[in-house]
Amino acid sequence: MASLSIFPAASPESLQLLRHQEQKQQVFSRVSIGIATFQRLPPPLLSLTSKHISFQVQALATAYVHNLGNFENSPSPCTSSQQQKLLRQLALQVEHKKPNDKPTDPIGRAIAHCVRNVRQVNDVDAYLHGLHFDPHAFTTAIQKLGHWRLVDQAFYLFQWLGSQSNPEQQPNMFIFCSILSVMKARQDFMHFDYVLADMKRRRINPNLVLYNIMIECYMQQGRHTDVISCIVELAERGFVPERPIFKALFCVAENKANVNQVLTIFASTRNVLSKYDMKGPLQELHDFVSALYSRIIYAALQKKKGPDYIRRLFQLLDENMMDLSVPHYDEILQNCCLILKDCVVTKYILKRRWKISPPLGVELCNHIMQVMEKDKKWWAALEVFEHMRQEGPPPNAESYVIVRSLFNSLLNVSKERGTCHWSVQLLEKMEEHNIKPDQQAWDTTLIACALKVDADLAIHVFEKMIEKGHQPNVLSYGALLSTLEKCGLYDGAEQVWNHMERMRVKPNIRVYTIMISVYGASQKYEDLRRLLDKMYASNVRPTLVTYNALITVCAMASNGQGALEWMRKLIESGFEPDVTSYSQLILALSSGGQAELAKNMYIEAKELGLLVYPVALDSLVNVCSTHNIELPHELNFRLEASSIHETESKKNDVAHLFASKHSFQ
Repeated sequence: MASLSIFPAASPESLQLLRHQEQKQQVFSRVSIGIATFQRLPPPLLSLTSKHISFQVQALATAYVHNLGNFENSPSPCTSSQQQKLLRQLALQVEHKKPNDKPTDPIGRAIAHCVRNVRQVNDVDAYLHGLHFDPHAFTTAIQKLGHWRLVDQAFYLFQWLGSQSNPEQQPNMFIFCSILSVMKARQDFMHFDYVLADMKRRRINPNLVLYNIMIECYMQQGRHTDVISCIVELAERGFVPERPIFKALFCVAENKANVNQVLTIFASTRNVLSKYDMKGPLQELHDFVSALYSRIIYAALQKKKGPDYIRRLFQLLDENMMDLSVPHYDEILQNCCLILKDCVVTKYILKRRWKISPPLGVELCNHIMQVMEKDKKWWAALEVFEHMRQEGPPPNAESYVIVRSLFNSLLNVSKERGTCHWSVQLLEKMEEHNIKPDQQAWDTTLIACALKVDADLAIHVFEKMIEKGHQPNVLSYGALLSTLEKCGLYDGAEQVWNHMERMRVKPNIRVYTIMISVYGASQKYEDLRRLLDKMYASNVRPTLVTYNALITVCAMASNGQGALEWMRKLIESGFEPDVTSYSQLILALSSGGQAELAKNMYIEAKELGLLVYPVALDSLVNVCSTHNIELPHELNFRLEASSIHETESKKNDVAHLFASKHSFQ
């Protein structure tokens, strides 16, 4: 049949080319439709896209034309719609571009936003099929998905990149770093081994950053064998491990304060580095672990774990042939005694520190002694000082000031406990340490003797003090006078008083009060009057204790009227009488036979809530019974007890006479 066409009959090759051109025209039509739809955006967004991302529209068109040779892989109408969504998101990201953004950052965020809800790799392909972006855009997209905790979606994007035939689109070192960092940050390792296998298949050699990420991922999974294998591989490739690698090695162990794990990893890593003769990394590893271990010890100190636990931590160091660096030892010592009130741990750590070089600084030793003194660990602080003298560092002037203060504190404790002989031994100990006892030390020892009422020792200390070149002060004289007065050595007390006057030491009210008791007990009333005249002439005001001493002197002399006069002066001076005042007044009145007045003073003391001394009550009961004066009802039992005691005494006397007569017969 003749052809009606004006053209000659087409060959099979020409027919195939015609179909190809027809399909090509259809694709360009779809692209034109997509571009037209994109251009129907609002004017602000349209101007922005035409200005900044027109190259992306061109990329889409180029991608479609590029895929004409493979019709089965060409995008479907659905894909075209999703890619329009990607372009809109890209325009939005460009509109909100941050000042510090890289050129690929808006693209990466747009990709992440579009694929955040994908459920498989094909869903990612629907957005990105045929598109060619800078690899850094995919790095940003994976990081953004990781920030949103979308680890699976990040992995699907990674898988899609791995399926691309274009080498420029396939995962590179940065892509692997990004996907592994996402897994590490979210501790989601479901696809971890797949990523590592893919990296090995693509023969990508990790750098130090990627090794760091891999090691930390292994540590978080507890795969310690793989960690060591990674260190070995790193060393074999000639890399020098640095602090980020060590931080990755111990991150999990430090967070859990797992001491055994820290030391196990340290020993394994040390063996690898020693095998490859990496001295620099070895030293850095030691310093890193030392700092880490010191933090663990410090945390244990804060939690008050106790001496046994702290010693065990150091024993584990010894078992693994590891020790802390000098700065870390010093840092622990700086804070140890501040945290723990128990100095056992401080002494243990200090003993270890003294064995290593360089020597311990004298400032740190002084700090330790000061803290121990504050915590009342005086003997422990003295041990530190003795060690300084024997093995160093040599004590400086501040050290001796601290030690002098330590001895004064011990002398005060001895004084409070009344152990005066111990005080004397402390003085001798000070001289052994080439520390000259100061006036405070001598006075404290004399006061301890007064409290213990040891006259012989007080005189010995007093003479020793003068022998060592110290001039006794009013406190020294007062302590010695108090000791002599309590021991009843009144003549000795007068000699000390005379010596004090010759040395022109001005007495205080305490010394005057002691001498009032001395003259009153020795019944030297003329000397007592002269003493009082001198006291008033020196403008020394009597205290309540002084007035009580004067009332007591009157009681000893049975001078009730004098006791009443001193009681009146006591009240006029603004003092309130205490139990001693009333007890001695009642005793003075009772001894002087003034029963009614003594009874009234008792009632007055009772109304004030004061409990009168028993010796004064007994004297009051006796004088009232003698003068037939009715006693207050609460004192009747004392009268009955006195009568019973008198009757029992008479019976005992009769029985004694009968026994004597019987034995004589």
